[in-house]
Parts: sequence; structure tokens; C-alpha cells
Amino acid sequence: MIDVAWIEATALARALAAAPMLYAAASTVHLIGIATLVGSILAVDLRLLGLLAPGWMRPFRR
Repeated sequence: MIDVAWIEATALARALAAAPMLYAAASTVHLIGIATLVGSILAVDLRLLGLLAPGWMRPFRR
């Protein structure tokens, strides 16, 4: 087994353990990042399969 007990001694781990809202905020940012990554991969895949029109982003442009 790999000894990773030192991770619990880091300042970041102590801050996350002491402030529950900080942990919740970090989890939320992480989830949004994963959703953004998966969404962009899905858009590219659909475009490559020909299921998404070339100008599908035009309504979102300024």
C-alpha cells in the first residue's frame, strides 16, 4: 500500500476539513468542470457524426 497520510497534514486538507462550505464550493466547481468537459466532448462528437448542424452556436454569439 502507498502511504498517503501526509496528505491529511497539508494546509489545504486542514482547511477543507475545518470549513464545510469550502468543501462544498470545491465540489461544486469540480462538478461544473466535469460537466463542461463532458458537454464539449459530446458537442464535438455529435458534430463529427453529422448530428449537429455547423452553425448551432450562432444564437449564443453576441
